Amino acid sequence: MWPIYLILVLVLSYTAYNRFFHPLAKIPGPFLASISPLWLTYQGWYAQRPTVELALHRKYGSVVRIAPDEVIFSNPKYFNTVYGAGASKRFRKGRFYEALTDGSQAPGPDRLDMLTEWDQDRLNHQKRLVGPVYSVKNTLRHEGLVVNNLVRWMRRLDRLAGRPLDVVHEFELLMIDVQTEITFAQTFGAVDAGSDGEHMETMSKMWEHWGWIGNLPWLNAVDKKITSLTVSIGRVARVCMQVGRI
Repeated sequence: MWPIYLILVLVLSYTAYNRFFHPLAKIPGPFLASISPLWLTYQGWYAQRPTVELALHRKYGSVVRIAPDEVIFSNPKYFNTVYGAGASKRFRKGRFYEALTDGSQAPGPDRLDMLTEWDQDRLNHQKRLVGPVYSVKNTLRHEGLVVNNLVRWMRRLDRLAGRPLDVVHEFELLMIDVQTEITFAQTFGAVDAGSDGEHMETMSKMWEHWGWIGNLPWLNAVDKKITSLTVSIGRVARVCMQVGRI
């Protein structure tokens, strides 16, 4: 029986620490959220975080604890504290961002991924390289590209007048064409085609997965190992099939 008692003691100790002795213990929030990341994982699984977090702010105030190691803010006065100059030295990216890595880029000095980059020096370097492209000043220089895409988009809406429209989808088409033309000097053509090749739908499904598994780093690590193994097996199987045809 002692293994059961040991597990029980560990669970109770973990719960007591998170609830009463953790550095964030005094920050208000749901009880279950304060003792385990499973509460936040549940909200992510059912895609409830946007509405739930608004409700939490109304109930607990502008600073709310939503996981043992996670806090959300709604008061603009905290913006510079969290995101301003020097904030990155106080607040590092959480392990949630590990879920967003897909292995498509090999580790190394040439790896570029500002969303998931943990190394603050590398991230700052990447921002200096890419930031000017999306600065307000540079965007104003390319205002004509934005206007051209808006004109094409408005013509599309005129053609669809009187029909039911998915407004979110239509704005996604416009966003894709504007961003691709500013970035690559060539529009993707989503507005004219009325389709983005299901890119946004695929991205949405990826975020549905990341939105919950990112709160459980250990499970995310297992998931990526299994995915990597599955891909490797698939590659070997394709090679074997090609060899068999020769």
